[in-house]
Amino acid sequence: MLTQLAELPYFNDPFFVTRSRSAKSIAYEALWRSMRPVGSLPLREAFLSPSVGPIQSSVLVIERKPGRRGIVHAAGSKIIEQTGQDIVGSDYIELMPEAKRKEAWWTLGAMISRPCGLWELMPVYIGSSVASIVEITGLPVIDDETGKVFVASYLLPCAMTKEALRKSGVSTDAAITYEYLNLGAGIPNL
Repeated sequence: MLTQLAELPYFNDPFFVTRSRSAKSIAYEALWRSMRPVGSLPLREAFLSPSVGPIQSSVLVIERKPGRRGIVHAAGSKIIEQTGQDIVGSDYIELMPEAKRKEAWWTLGAMISRPCGLWELMPVYIGSSVASIVEITGLPVIDDETGKVFVASYLLPCAMTKEALRKSGVSTDAAITYEYLNLGAGIPNL
């Protein structure tokens, strides 16, 4: 798959390889920080509320589960509209290339246990004819009732191509670029 990605016109474009975070990604982190009680994490429900404005329609909430699974608990209306399907209940890890699944599961764990955030640019394939580069900003949130920690990711499409690359459905590839976000507890040692 990486060979095919390297052939895409935008893959080697310095704009994508060295791109810094967008203003919307930074605003999402600022919102997260403003909702964070001292010594805790923001509530998951807050990111699913219309009170957070347009961000809510582009948030994906994932729970890390045993067995290297990452179950999607909520997907905003823009995500459902852009993918053409409701991915709630699906395994986010299964959307990744098999060679990257262990790393993706580990990353979810690091984001939850440290806690820290993650910013990345990732190819996302929708159906058989659309590839999109999506800016993803993932931050940990907590469920008020259960105390479980989830990752609430803000997804912002930033480039599309009409290349026919994948089978039907939604899938992803390895991030083109990424960085961990220090939320006060440091970042994982790589």
